[in-house]
Amino acid sequence: MKTSKRKPDDKTQEKSEQTAEEKKLSIEERAAFGKSLRKEVPRSSHGDWMPAPDRPDPISLLQEQDKGRLQHLLPIKYGRMLASPFAFLRGSAVVMASDLAASPVSGLQVVLCGDAHLSNFGIFATPERNLVFDINDFDETCPGPWEWDLKRLAASAVVAGRENGFKESNCQDLAGVVARSYREAMKEFAEAAILDVWYYRINTDTLLEVFEKYAKKVQKPRKKRSIKHKRAQVKERWRSSRKWWMANGSSLTAHLCSFA
Repeated sequence: MKTSKRKPDDKTQEKSEQTAEEKKLSIEERAAFGKSLRKEVPRSSHGDWMPAPDRPDPISLLQEQDKGRLQHLLPIKYGRMLASPFAFLRGSAVVMASDLAASPVSGLQVVLCGDAHLSNFGIFATPERNLVFDINDFDETCPGPWEWDLKRLAASAVVAGRENGFKESNCQDLAGVVARSYREAMKEFAEAAILDVWYYRINTDTLLEVFEKYAKKVQKPRKKRSIKHKRAQVKERWRSSRKWWMANGSSLTAHLCSFA
């Protein structure tokens, strides 16, 4: 793959900021303005990525981030991250943020989730005691390019698909579904009234209907793995976690006892 290094110049950034600050655009004008940004950063520029020659070491990034955290709990965190590629993705938002920092962006800033992977969406109760489905983790939230959240979410769908034994073509399709759904939702929100956007929510009944609809379509016979194979997987993951804990001079039991 070729690395796309095309990034918006200062002119593009200033143009987007001035437009937002100096005048209120109509829906049609906003759509035209957004489309005009593709001339500076075409959609094709987001398709390829390769690690930069001077890419920071992922482990070093994680360790730097951990300096302000409770050190005696870090072995538990890394033990969990060792469980699978998706578990590592969940615990390494800083690594992906570092990679995305050099990626092309349109210059449109939003309030990011900052860690928009699949497992950070879930069901929770609102103050009105309604159950809704939405993003439920905001400890990494920050201002930034909208592309970063979308790329992390799409990447998490691919990694989750691979972990569940999906074909590579299906995993690529998942990334496309994420991007298309985001685009369609943003178009709907852009054309809606402000209060309608503010009060928009996905209730659990709607969510269940969607799951039931698509679950029937994708259900296929899956290869059954032997109990022996599953046990071997669990043991291997436990050995990896235990090795990490022991190397750091502590264990899960010790951590739990420290809170007693």
